[in-house]
Amino acid sequence: IKPRMYQDATLFFFATVYDPDDQYPIWHSQFIGQGWWNPACYQNKRVDELLEKGRAVMGREERRKIYGELQEILAEDQPMIFIAFTDHTYACSTRVKGIKIQPEGHSGYMTEGLWWNLDEWKLLK
Repeated sequence: IKPRMYQDATLFFFATVYDPDDQYPIWHSQFIGQGWWNPACYQNKRVDELLEKGRAVMGREERRKIYGELQEILAEDQPMIFIAFTDHTYACSTRVKGIKIQPEGHSGYMTEGLWWNLDEWKLLK
């Protein structure tokens, strides 16, 4: 599949965590033709500029503006069709203690979100 991803319809999963910079290899044109990164072969000079600028800026408010503009461009260009977004809902017995809820991105890794302190959980009798 990988050599022809740019030609055929492909169902592709990717997830980002808490830093919008995770989008860099998904949308930046320098990754065209490099395997799974930028599978849509998307190329937009302004998007490349925003991704590079977002990497260089530390201030939260300035980054919000940069990535906000990036979202607007991607919504207009539609280089991919997003068909699903995860929505995590968890239920737990009141006997389980030590859970510290954290924001959870779409990555679903066991080191993030709800699971980050699993080693501290205790089950009361």
